[in-house]
Amino acid sequence: MSLNLPGRRGATLVELLVAVVLLLVVVGLISQILTQAPRVARGQSERHGLHSELRVAAQLVGTELGNVAVHRGISSDLLVTGSSDVSYRATRATGLVCQITPSDVVVTADSAFWFALRVPAPGRDSILVFVEGDSTIAADDRWVALPLLGPPTTTMCPSGGAALNLPTVVDTVAVPLAALSLPAPLRTFEVMRLALYSSSGQYWLGVHSLSAHEVIQPVLGPLLSNGFELGYLDSLGTTAMRPNDVAAVRIIFRGITDRTSGAGFGSSPSPVSDSISRVVFLKNSR
Repeated sequence: MSLNLPGRRGATLVELLVAVVLLLVVVGLISQILTQAPRVARGQSERHGLHSELRVAAQLVGTELGNVAVHRGISSDLLVTGSSDVSYRATRATGLVCQITPSDVVVTADSAFWFALRVPAPGRDSILVFVEGDSTIAADDRWVALPLLGPPTTTMCPSGGAALNLPTVVDTVAVPLAALSLPAPLRTFEVMRLALYSSSGQYWLGVHSLSAHEVIQPVLGPLLSNGFELGYLDSLGTTAMRPNDVAAVRIIFRGITDRTSGAGFGSSPSPVSDSISRVVFLKNSR
């Protein structure tokens, strides 16, 4: 025996179809979320990794260029100032000259005055000696570049104390030794180059020693085609027209990942890109 209860009825076919469609939509959305979640997480991780790499590169390049010296607008260690490359004298050692002859520069080896990243290397490093003209006039002061013709040897300063002898050749006409004021500041340097370059269809920031005739090596990348951009500013913050006028360098890095990932749910896979910029003041520019 069955009972017919008023107000109770079974589901109609239309209602069943609507329920099935809604269920399929919900299942599809859940499936899409579960499928794309790892890709979104990977994209966020790659963006964070890329930004970290750019930040480290900006710090390293900023430190390198921040050690490039400018000398009151008279001279500069900047040699080439391109929009995507820069060449400069990179200091490798500093010291004080206690004696100079036409064939040798003798520098004190006292650790209070001699600071070196490494032993000066002939064929890679050169010498800069500071020549002061009239002590009351800054405009005639200059750094004179000399070649390093052999490895340093140990010796003594004329006044006593351990020293290093740097073999060279001095143009005594350009640098009258009798008029040279000692002790005189000295630096050893090599000419380095930072540049944006293309390899295997991708762009990279590379570095190499021009002094040692090295092949450029990648230090950051891949980058966008404008991934390393340089601007040069004078002491007034306007565009510097000559290397000697540069007081600061504006650097922009634009990086890109070589893997694709989604930026958000429903987005198409694409490489992750990011950028970072900073302004570096040259040594002695302020």
